[in-house]
Amino acid sequence: MRTADITFTDIKTIALEAEYAQKLKDARELVSNKQFKKALEIYYECITAYPMSWQVLYEAASCLIQYDFLKEARQIAQIGLETFKDHPAILDINRVVCKKLYLFDDAKEYTKRVYEIDPNNRGAFINYVLTFAHTDNKESMFQSIQSFINNRDLSSEDYNSISCAIANMGLISESIQLLRKTLEKITQEPLPKKQEAGKLNTDITRQSLLLFKAIFDSLELPFALGHGTLLGVYRDGNILSGEGEIDVYMPFAIDKIWLAENLKKCGCIVEQSYEELKSPHNLTMGARLEKFKKYVIEISFLKPQDNHLIMGFNRGDKEIHLKVSPFEFIHMNFIGESFLIPKDTALHLSEVYGKDWNKRTPNRNFFIYGENIIDPHHIRICYALNHIAGKIHEGLFKKGHGLILQLMSIYEDPLLYKVKEYLEENIDEDWYPPLPINPNIERLHYREVI
Repeated sequence: MRTADITFTDIKTIALEAEYAQKLKDARELVSNKQFKKALEIYYECITAYPMSWQVLYEAASCLIQYDFLKEARQIAQIGLETFKDHPAILDINRVVCKKLYLFDDAKEYTKRVYEIDPNNRGAFINYVLTFAHTDNKESMFQSIQSFINNRDLSSEDYNSISCAIANMGLISESIQLLRKTLEKITQEPLPKKQEAGKLNTDITRQSLLLFKAIFDSLELPFALGHGTLLGVYRDGNILSGEGEIDVYMPFAIDKIWLAENLKKCGCIVEQSYEELKSPHNLTMGARLEKFKKYVIEISFLKPQDNHLIMGFNRGDKEIHLKVSPFEFIHMNFIGESFLIPKDTALHLSEVYGKDWNKRTPNRNFFIYGENIIDPHHIRICYALNHIAGKIHEGLFKKGHGLILQLMSIYEDPLLYKVKEYLEENIDEDWYPPLPINPNIERLHYREVI
């Protein structure tokens, strides 16, 4: 268009588009500063003025997700589908919000559609392999992943995501190899902005425990307090400070699909897909209350095996176990209710946390540092490396650094020293003190696990 041909209407349109672009820029700035409420006001104004803009709908839904208004985000994302049913960004924001709402079947469908539209897109491929890592065609999927990695310059976050998919296929050694690439890449990238680890309200954790107890009792489900919840209630007479996770034990024989369906009917959000729950290797279930979404109950299913009880988790067809002695139950009063706990509680806690279970020691994860862990596939190494990278990506450097110290106590890898020094040189932090080498755990060298 030549300048001489521009009409008054054209000038008005250009001015509106410029105003619209500035509003979006202002909204993005507010989002970057976590001022979501003000940003949403601008996005809703833009939706009214430009209802046919996929970009406005996409950004508004994204803002609502960050503001934790997930149902509202899904409404906006669904409006986008009515007009832009094959737009990758609109499909992807629907994937994101469905995944956060634990609507696994819907999330899978959107993931597949985005991937089919553009299989060469980096994000589309990574989300696809994360979603469909449980496929029976493991060999073909792994070959696709290798080809993808070899032909792209990926970030440490990309490597970490793909390593999760590989681990979920049960390929633990291959996942560890890629996690080492993740950590190496971290030392070559600028670190994200430092974040402070938020502590959850233990009053709400107690309320959540009472609500879950009422649900379990209504379903006539036997359960006992376990892990960190048991430790806090038995040792301290309270939930551990800042703890937002409730740990309970249930019998392995419980039908997990029936349990998931009934928890949903009672207003809970179940964190695993039915495919994961059906796995004979699955030993856990996570659930949240609609009312307190940040507070999760972690159910460990106790499985009898070789005159012991085992609990743990799986990666594909591989399992990591914590082995404890069988126990009877006794009742313990807490917050006005009676809860089942192991009868010889001190013995049980010593088997979970070690002989020093009664000491308040920071920076301990029993699946990394625990002495009674059965881990022939080295899942604890994979688990720790993945969480180290994840905490660094979140800007939670002290937690990431603490996990490095834990892993260094049982595992020799020069890369851990490199990442540790990189954090210490670039971040001003009151780090956890070093941990001694654990003499009760066979120390591994990284070459033994890759």
